Amino acid sequence: MTSLPKLAKIIISITLFLLLLQVVVANRLTTAGLTLDSLADQEQELRQENELLERKIATFSSLTQVAQKAAEAGFVKPQPFYLIPEFPVAQELNVNAPR
Repeated sequence: MTSLPKLAKIIISITLFLLLLQVVVANRLTTAGLTLDSLADQEQELRQENELLERKIATFSSLTQVAQKAAEAGFVKPQPFYLIPEFPVAQELNVNAPR
């Protein structure tokens, strides 16, 4: 059996290396694709959850809901008050006055 020329050995070695490289790259691409799909699914779930939370925020911040929660907490509507001008608050004391 004749031995293969040196050039043929190099070509076969390069071909085998390229085949192995192709398998490795294909494996990494598949893994990256699966990761990308998983991230896309997670993104969709988070978008749906955000939408639900936005609706809850809108519900809880509505005026009727706020008024109901305030009443449950004991808040009451303020009563009208009147300001009496020049109302004497305290009488000035004369410290030097004899007793």
